[in-house]
Amino acid sequence: MASHIPHKSRPPSPISVHANHSDTVSIGAEPFILPPQRETLYLIELYFSTTGILFPYIEKEGFLQTYRQLNSTNIVSVRRPWLGLLNIVLAMATSVNTGYDVTLSARERTSKSDVYFRRAFMVCDRQIRHGTSVEIVQLLLLMSQYLQGSERSIETWNIHGLAVKAAYQLGLHSSKALQQTLSMTMGRPISIPEQFVKIELPQTLPGSQLEDETSAQFFTATITLYQIMADVLDVLYGSNLGCEDHVDVFETASCLLKCEQRFFSWQRDLPKQISLIRLEDLEQEPNEFKMMRLRIILTLRFLNLRILAHRPILCMYLENLGASPVDTLQLATLRQVGANSVRLCVQSANTILSITSWASKHNSPSRHLLGAWWFSLYYVKHILPGHHHGRNRGPRVTQVVNEEISKLAPYAGIILTVILVVFFLVRYYVFEKFLLRKIYKSTFTNLDEVKRRGFINHHIAATAKIIMLVVAGYPFLAVVFGKDTVRSPFGSSKVVTMGDILLVINQVFVAMYIFELIFRATLSPVAVAHHIGAVVIAATAVAISLNWQHQQDATIEFLLCYVWGMFDVIAEFWPHVAIILYRMYPTDHDYLRKVFLSAGIITCSGTVIETIVVFWLWGSLWHRWTLPFKIVTPILHVIFSAAQLWGVWNFYKMWLRQKMLLQNKEKNDVENSSSTVSSGTRAEDSRVQTRTEVPKLDQ
Repeated sequence: MASHIPHKSRPPSPISVHANHSDTVSIGAEPFILPPQRETLYLIELYFSTTGILFPYIEKEGFLQTYRQLNSTNIVSVRRPWLGLLNIVLAMATSVNTGYDVTLSARERTSKSDVYFRRAFMVCDRQIRHGTSVEIVQLLLLMSQYLQGSERSIETWNIHGLAVKAAYQLGLHSSKALQQTLSMTMGRPISIPEQFVKIELPQTLPGSQLEDETSAQFFTATITLYQIMADVLDVLYGSNLGCEDHVDVFETASCLLKCEQRFFSWQRDLPKQISLIRLEDLEQEPNEFKMMRLRIILTLRFLNLRILAHRPILCMYLENLGASPVDTLQLATLRQVGANSVRLCVQSANTILSITSWASKHNSPSRHLLGAWWFSLYYVKHILPGHHHGRNRGPRVTQVVNEEISKLAPYAGIILTVILVVFFLVRYYVFEKFLLRKIYKSTFTNLDEVKRRGFINHHIAATAKIIMLVVAGYPFLAVVFGKDTVRSPFGSSKVVTMGDILLVINQVFVAMYIFELIFRATLSPVAVAHHIGAVVIAATAVAISLNWQHQQDATIEFLLCYVWGMFDVIAEFWPHVAIILYRMYPTDHDYLRKVFLSAGIITCSGTVIETIVVFWLWGSLWHRWTLPFKIVTPILHVIFSAAQLWGVWNFYKMWLRQKMLLQNKEKNDVENSSSTVSSGTRAEDSRVQTRTEVPKLDQ
């Protein structure tokens, strides 16, 4: 039995696990060094509470007993494979659990875990190449898992090949879960064919603790799920050999039907305590985070496999849509038999994002809700748009991930009610009773009821639009054109998100037009149609977002409504200013002529730009829209544009009127000036005659 003398690095005084670590000892000079006992035991416990539960192929009690004997009896020699296994356990615990030492950065944690990995390899190099044992198989499996979190793909596959070879030599054809995972993530053929695996599923020993029983159930569920994965890779991906023939749509759909039947049976057979997570479960704080962690990881694995199974149909869709010319017959076939696959892909991707986001928010060093960070990253990056086939064309809004807009969405009705109450209080107590009377004095008080209501509404609408532009401008640009999402924090806030701000401003927009419809005394039919359409569209966007799990474009629809709304707010702002100035300076025709001309030009330009942008987005999203949206979008835009152009027409007529009044005023001024000159001449003649006669009389 090969052995060595281990050394333990002991500090001059006891240190905490979170103390400053310095494992910079030369690996070549001293590969047998061990960290302090307290730190080692902490990392061992950390491993068996995380990775050890997910992959329980190392027996915890026996492993700990060997380590305690090493310390308590001061054994001077130990098996090299076991010491290598200890080091790779320390490496996994250090690398996987990002919160175990808050003093270490990601780079320092990677460097520290690599120290343990290299020690394990150097200690067991000869045994790996020339011998085998159960401990060597365990060591190689853990090494392969560890390397999956690195950029050393070739080394990962080589280590996995050594594990398969060792398992064959010992008759342990059970490296199933890992080999199928590697085949999926690295696109390699499966090393052990499914028909070679005849080992029974793991079972717990009598008298085992509940945690061990749950771990075994989880491992069994993982193995059976990856049995389905092996068939998916074999049938739908040609075992990753790269030699598959042309894929038939109906044959693929038939295979997927069988897969879904196996998925259903697999879910049905799961023990209740590790059943898959539903989105409804995330709304309640879990009582047991260990069980929640197993359920989250198992759910992510299942959803990832379901996407993997249905992705061939999705790829056919994308290839057909990108082809020139489009194969209309195949596209019709895909719509007939593949619509469910596309829906399941999108639904599964949305659920992965929701679960990962929730788990990240509730994660902590004591909970470990997610598995190894590289698998969490793989699941999320695998489903993000723009990562497949280099498809990043089109505007940024077309690549937005479908997700919940805001936690406030279910309370939109309450928010709208509060905003309407605020509108009333501001209108009655601020503008009507105090502010407008103080600023405009007789100009306001002399207005009749109809004009007074319109004058007040113009102030309220202008104020609301300024608030909307100031508050929602940054979130709108950051989400629609930037890299933020609706779940990104607003500024430095840890509570308020971009989606929260956008939702509240959406309700301000709705309240503004509802208030005008109720408060104004007269409105043109075009204005009524515009306001009602704006209210219905904005409210519908929020309503659709409440069911975003089943509405695959709910987020995009909400943001596109914002695009229209922002143009509407900007284009309709200047008319308020123009009318207010018209009431302030009713006789300054030259000034009002310029005001109305400027307002008409700005409104008309905004309408033209809005039309170009809206139809550009409409065309960019054509392949994603359902038929109702393809029809309704241009109709609604025509209504909005008609209302804006109607305002332009009114400004044009007001400009003409002011121009005519100015000309009349100038004409009257000329006539008055001429009349004044004639009167002045006659008066001068009269005075001359008087002056001439007086002297005569005097004489």
